Amino acid sequence: MNASIFRTALVKVGTSRMTTPEGRLDLNVVESIADQMAYVRRYIPRLLLVTSGAVATGCERYGRLRSDRETTRKKQHYASVGAYRVLVEYDDRLDVHGCVAAMMLLTRREIDSAVCRRHLRDTLEEIFADVVPTIPIINENDVIATRELRLTDNDQLAALMARMIRAEHVLILTGVPGILRDISDPTSLISTIPLGSTEHQRYIHDGTSENGKGGMRRKDHYAAWLAKQGIGVTIVDGRGTNVIVDVLLERQNPGTEYLTS
Repeated sequence: MNASIFRTALVKVGTSRMTTPEGRLDLNVVESIADQMAYVRRYIPRLLLVTSGAVATGCERYGRLRSDRETTRKKQHYASVGAYRVLVEYDDRLDVHGCVAAMMLLTRREIDSAVCRRHLRDTLEEIFADVVPTIPIINENDVIATRELRLTDNDQLAALMARMIRAEHVLILTGVPGILRDISDPTSLISTIPLGSTEHQRYIHDGTSENGKGGMRRKDHYAAWLAKQGIGVTIVDGRGTNVIVDVLLERQNPGTEYLTS
């Protein structure tokens, strides 16, 4: 284990990593993430998880798949069913390791309000300080997040939460190795992004997964924004067996890392 361990870190996992190709919640992924988070929590006391999957999980409960034709109300309907199920899956697995899951569903209103931010920050500090290891699990509150209250995506939510808790590092779990010069060639991985560099952006293609809102361009935008504030970011393929431990405890870089200096 690396002698220089982060004290505060955030892990973000998107819908494409949380779900199977058929759009169902991947319980093996949830189990792996929970197992790794519980282990990392032994060494990093201020550890936070931003997770997606509520809408897709709600769809699964009805035996349906996500569709671009869904109305906002239908997405809110699915989220009201799926958010609880996602939390239960995390909590059941964390409980095996003696950890507790603390759920927080947020909208732009809570993030933009100085009063709400202060209360949210105070609550997080209380959670981090508890003698029972507790991991805050955060998602956008899709049930009430209309256009006026909606964040761009969970990449934005993760970035804002990382700044709020003064994270030292953010780990973004995706379905690809990181930023690739050739999307069809995993060996073309760009391992580091120097602070302020834009050269890599010509290799980033627009587009999102069918089940998610974000894309690599959004991840790059917020990763660069965090790096300028001194918060390191690593984008990795979340399918790695022990990738959370490798990055946050062993300080390895199996993906694309945004340097802060």
